[in-house]
Amino acid sequence: MEDLVYSPPLLVRVEAEFGIFGPITKSANPEHCRGKYVVYSDGENKVRLYGMLWVKAGDDDEKLTLFSHKKIKDTLEKVGETVDINELLLSGGMITLDDPARTIRVFGRSTTRGRAPKALLERLLAVPDHRVEISAEESALVIPGQEGVREWYGRHGFL
Repeated sequence: MEDLVYSPPLLVRVEAEFGIFGPITKSANPEHCRGKYVVYSDGENKVRLYGMLWVKAGDDDEKLTLFSHKKIKDTLEKVGETVDINELLLSGGMITLDDPARTIRVFGRSTTRGRAPKALLERLLAVPDHRVEISAEESALVIPGQEGVREWYGRHGFL
């Protein structure tokens, strides 16, 4: 099992009209919003979670289905965060940020990539001053046909 390098998560908020707000900082005060996250690896030992938040509390949950993995990647590039197309997309799911309560919650899974294991998500979301709630199993859920993803999780002890 190889040692992993956990890069800090990047959470980006967009307006309802999908105009970029940019990376969330403490001063941005995003209030309570929801969206999707993706987990990428460089294929070796570096891993990072990217979250895109665009649905405000009280908005219709149907908006959560609007973005694909590619749309999230494209939006990240608009704020200067390049995700190499050769990087391995490991998983995805839903994410909520309640800044007044200092809580980040992740749940669900990607229908095409599966779900990251709880231990990996905990390390990826180790954010100062925020409590993290994770609804995930101890082992990864890999969608059939994603052998590169299965191999990566196995090599790092997540299966």
